[in-house]
This record gives sequence, structure tokens and C-alpha cells, in this order.
Amino acid sequence: KNLYKQSKNAVLNVPELEAKVKEATNSEAWGPSGTVLHEISMETTDRTSMDMILHVLYERLKEPPENWRKVYKSLTVLDY
Repeated sequence: KNLYKQSKNAVLNVPELEAKVKEATNSEAWGPSGTVLHEISMETTDRTSMDMILHVLYERLKEPPENWRKVYKSLTVLDY
């Protein structure tokens, strides 16, 4: 599954940071690790990176109620 996501991101030319934020806010049963949260937070010092992060989080916050984990994890990333 992880290899599939990496291949898909490479083919679609998804930036590494965007893929990292999507992975941190996926629908898996566990939350994002502290390491990933720290890496994402360190990227917010750059305006372009921060815009990309906020865009992904905003899209995740618009998910339907069935995808509540994505919304919850997005709020977790914002809180960090």
C-alpha cells in the first residue's frame, strides 16, 4: 500500500511536503507521529510551504462525516 502511494505521488508529481501532510491526515486508525508533526511544523517557516500545508489541511477539513479521522487528524496537525 505504501509503495502504491509513493508510486502514485511520483507519477502525479505530488510535492514531498504535500504527500507528508496527506499521510499525517490519512484515515488510518492511529494518529500522526511526533516526528512527522515536527517536520511539518518546521516547514511552516517558508511562506510557500505554509500555503501548501494549509491548503491540504483545508481540503481535509471539508471531508464528509464518514471521513472523520481525516478531519480529526487535520485539527491535530493544526494544534501542533
